[in-house]
Amino acid sequence: MNVSQNYQQFNMASAPLKVSKELTKKVAKGARDMLPQQMAIKEGALSQIKEVFKRHGGQEIDTPVFERREVLMGKYGDANKLVYDIADQGGELLSLRYDLTVPFARFMATNNIQKLKRFQIGKVYRRDQPNSKAGRYREFYQCDFDIAGPSLPMLADAEVLKVFSELLDGFKLDFKLKLNDRRLLELAVTDRAQTDPQMFASICTSIDKLDKEPWDQVQDELNQKGLTYDQVQKLGDFVNGDLANGTDSFETAIGKLETMFEKVQNQEKKGQVLHEMRLLRVYLDAMDIERRVKLDTSLARGLDYYTGMIFEAVIAGGEEASLGLGSIAAGGRYDNLIGMFSKNQIPSAGGSLGIERIFNILESRAAKEEALINPMDIVIGQMGTINRAHVLKIASWLWSHNLKTEIFYENQQKLGEQIKIAANKGARYLVVVGEDELKDGQLLLRDLTKKEQVKVPFDQESLMKAIKRDNLS
Repeated sequence: MNVSQNYQQFNMASAPLKVSKELTKKVAKGARDMLPQQMAIKEGALSQIKEVFKRHGGQEIDTPVFERREVLMGKYGDANKLVYDIADQGGELLSLRYDLTVPFARFMATNNIQKLKRFQIGKVYRRDQPNSKAGRYREFYQCDFDIAGPSLPMLADAEVLKVFSELLDGFKLDFKLKLNDRRLLELAVTDRAQTDPQMFASICTSIDKLDKEPWDQVQDELNQKGLTYDQVQKLGDFVNGDLANGTDSFETAIGKLETMFEKVQNQEKKGQVLHEMRLLRVYLDAMDIERRVKLDTSLARGLDYYTGMIFEAVIAGGEEASLGLGSIAAGGRYDNLIGMFSKNQIPSAGGSLGIERIFNILESRAAKEEALINPMDIVIGQMGTINRAHVLKIASWLWSHNLKTEIFYENQQKLGEQIKIAANKGARYLVVVGEDELKDGQLLLRDLTKKEQVKVPFDQESLMKAIKRDNLS
């Protein structure tokens, strides 16, 4: 291709496409704009989440929204196909982060950190089929909390479960924590069902679909992956059996597991897992959240990096149960992931809150309550012909005292209309800068709650004294 042809091709590729205005204004599929009301809800929710994370000693970090492609590849099982790749011009092959856990593992290795209790809130990207009603987007926030470093058995796991229980309690949700262990799944898959150990991750990916697909479809998928009829049936006995609905108490469920795995060959692994689950039950009971936790053998978590305890939080009842949101938090133990980027194997446990699904719940509540987005403390009005510099001066006084204050940007003639607008903004006071009052060096301060008004001298000290009298500042 000669230079002129190359230039012509570039010129055509960069030429603007002719599309309709209706198409141009559409938001990209799987993303969304957030209106002021939604942003207010989001800000409040994230503040609440951070407070819980910090209460448990979490330290906030951040990582790039994109990573080198090899960092992400091979960590998510069948979900690797959902990773967004970036066409980079600098020579590096890059991808948008799929979650915050793998970048965290890379972060630990890059910065040579051996121990960290971290939290991170940021956007992640998945080339998934979106469903806004179910809170599933291609661009969405995750709120992660992780404990990385040596720990006595199940201590970190227990605190992770406590953190997410506190988060969901804080949002006044009726929820349960479904719990399983990847080592139990491994015993069921490779020991009881006698499948190839190398197929374990792929089988877990199929089982993980049980919350969205019926067993018949999952069974067909397992058959297509090469499992025999007998192997599939044995797996079905485990994932669809007596412990698949998560109704038994934690203690009763552990007893049933003992019977279920009585004849497995790997008794050492079985003994270790059941011992640790009993230990976990003791810890959860001590923190008063055992009642929240239900063992569910159908829980698999499709991501490759989990090695032990896994959990998902789901809505258990109440009005929000009808929203069909699926899991609202999930996580588990991953002891080998950081070691993929470092010489050091650093055991870790953590979880992620599905904040978009929480947003759906909070937005639904706010729509019923018709709550104000950002209620004001004071609105400054005016009467007659005045210099607006006076209004800005007063506003500046109030802003300097951290009082939420708004002014009118257009002429407001009727005092009654100004009072109504200020009340609709949630303001306690309306400060009126009046033409007649200015001649006497005064302001009019109207208390919208008491429906009383007084005149105060036009100076900062006098105005603040009048306001502080009612403890607004």
